[in-house]
Amino acid sequence: MSKKSDKYRLQQPKQTAQNAGKRGATASKKEAPLELNTPVSSDESMIKWGLLVVVIVTTFFCYRYSLNNQLTNWDDGVYVTENPYVKVMSWDNIKAMLDPRKNITQNYYHPLTLFSLMLNYHFSKDKPEGYYITNIVIHLLNTALIFFFIVQLLGAMVKRKYGDIKGIVWLAALCALWHGIHPMHVESVSWLAERKDVLYLFFYILGLMTYVKYVEAGQSKWLVYTAVFYLLSLISKPLAVTFPLSIFALDVLLKRDKEYPFPYWKLIFEKVPIFILSFAAGVAAYVMAKQGGSISSFGVFTLGQRIMFASDNFVMYFVKAFDPVHLCSFIPYPNTDTDGSLPFIYYIAPILALLIPGIPLYLSYRAGENYFRVTLFGFAFYFFNVMFILQFVSAGATIMSERYSYAPYIGIVFMVVYFLYVLVDKFPAFKYPVIGIVLLASSILGYLCYDRTLVWHNTKTLWQDVIRKYPYRIQTSYKNLGNYYADLGPTNPVYYDSAYTNYVTLVKIHMADAGTWSNIANIYGLRKQFDSSLIAYSMALKMDSTSFDAHLDRAITYSMMKKYPEALTDYNYAYKLEPKSEKMLQNRASTYIACGMYADAIKDYTNLIGINPDIPGTYLDRGAAEWDNKDYQAALTDFTYYHKIDPKNVQCVFNLAVTYEKLKDFKSALDYALMAQQAKFPNATDSYINFLKQQISHPTK
Repeated sequence: MSKKSDKYRLQQPKQTAQNAGKRGATASKKEAPLELNTPVSSDESMIKWGLLVVVIVTTFFCYRYSLNNQLTNWDDGVYVTENPYVKVMSWDNIKAMLDPRKNITQNYYHPLTLFSLMLNYHFSKDKPEGYYITNIVIHLLNTALIFFFIVQLLGAMVKRKYGDIKGIVWLAALCALWHGIHPMHVESVSWLAERKDVLYLFFYILGLMTYVKYVEAGQSKWLVYTAVFYLLSLISKPLAVTFPLSIFALDVLLKRDKEYPFPYWKLIFEKVPIFILSFAAGVAAYVMAKQGGSISSFGVFTLGQRIMFASDNFVMYFVKAFDPVHLCSFIPYPNTDTDGSLPFIYYIAPILALLIPGIPLYLSYRAGENYFRVTLFGFAFYFFNVMFILQFVSAGATIMSERYSYAPYIGIVFMVVYFLYVLVDKFPAFKYPVIGIVLLASSILGYLCYDRTLVWHNTKTLWQDVIRKYPYRIQTSYKNLGNYYADLGPTNPVYYDSAYTNYVTLVKIHMADAGTWSNIANIYGLRKQFDSSLIAYSMALKMDSTSFDAHLDRAITYSMMKKYPEALTDYNYAYKLEPKSEKMLQNRASTYIACGMYADAIKDYTNLIGINPDIPGTYLDRGAAEWDNKDYQAALTDFTYYHKIDPKNVQCVFNLAVTYEKLKDFKSALDYALMAQQAKFPNATDSYINFLKQQISHPTK
């Protein structure tokens, strides 16, 4: 081949997104030729991995405060601290997680998420650090996967005549960074209960990557891998049901519609197994959410209101991608005027929801096919991943939630970054202004991200933030903040006053429910104002006669009043409602002991150990009940087990002494009695020590 022809072969026409696929002017001699199959140089590899490290370190830096987070009283109990299936690693509990009929958390079918929390509990118990470290690590992995996915996607676009896209790793790094540090994603990472968000997206992105590999290689095995990752994503969170639509959006971006004649049956037929998974998961998710009370009756709002809510949410999720301020973990439905009218913005929301994608799609269509496909992909990916949470069918008490942006923003970020590249590529004079804007935007996002993590530090900071932004609007905020202070009451009685203030606020603004009245009754009970307490419990049960909390808390109050028959009546009713409640079993066992019903107390302690074997005090309590029931051998077993866990507990040491005495093992009894006396336990008196010595010297026949 001549040198001339050789030179022509290596030099590709300079292509941009608008003239891709067309022969234009030849590339400048100063520009490097495009070789798609050229191995990546070591310098390029260093840049690639260096950028990824910078993105990951920056993201971690923004989330570093979340390592100090405490558990909150908003669903963290449902998922971990009050979830008996998570606390014991056993095949029975794993099977229960896999059984959709159990509906363990009363909202979703997500066994893989629950299994991950089970593993966390196995190693971390109630200590929060392990859970938040895990959430952050998965988020960092997702950020890295987005980097590799965008590199892969842009590479595939180059092969499909989108032109020579320069600096692919830089564009991918920016996409990954903006995903990693976007403030709207903090809720998914810094809230223990949202493990399902970070976990489902991990497998979701892997599925997208294997699908692009399938498109590139044409090998069926990659489609099988895609289906497997999709299944794992589904059982992490049912919201992954949108995945088939997302890969259709990829088909559009990668011009697969040009490979097959209309109506593209092959594109549909190849996805049949994935659609079957989607249909089954969608039906199951709806049924379980309905059973759990998460979905409101369709008659609560009119069809017109639902359209306005969905339209406004579509607009607001999009706006928050660019303006993530005034964020709140609990955004209520709008107030209506006296005539039932909604705020004006809701009436124009349907128009805005059409204009936001409509104008960019029209302009990109006029500019060229490639521009149009990128715009269509970005908006389609965004819409497909928010369409089920736009509240056309009301689910939950919030009208919108930040966590639902975790997947959809991938489409928006990709679209924005791509067109920033096109702007610089077509108008080089804009290069440094664009770089300046990118650095400024990244700095603002990083600051807002870190600032948002502070809100999720604990229950107090979380609900105070909600109250500050929506005062006297949200019942949950006052109730949960009151519960937080009530739990701190034993450490300082002044917290009970703070709890009472929050509960009474709900009564004043006519938002009190059965749980609120029950909590008010608890405060009265703790203040020994029992008459007022019983009146408040009556109010609670008038609102909800089947309230577990009201029956349980009134039972505890009756026990404090030493009205044990009335207490047991309420305990037994509460047991029928929630037989695995640790709080109920612990308190009922104490009441059984007060009544001298030791065998019943032992049963409750045994059930409690079966639910959560990691509370050592339960063994000590059961041992005491067994001792009172004159089953000294069983008591010895429990006391010995507890003593190994906590050898410095003097009460247990003395319990071992008196138990060995009952079993006529006076030498062992003396050993433990001396240990208790040395620790200055009041019952380990000299007379008792002398009695044991006498029994050793002259045993009583």
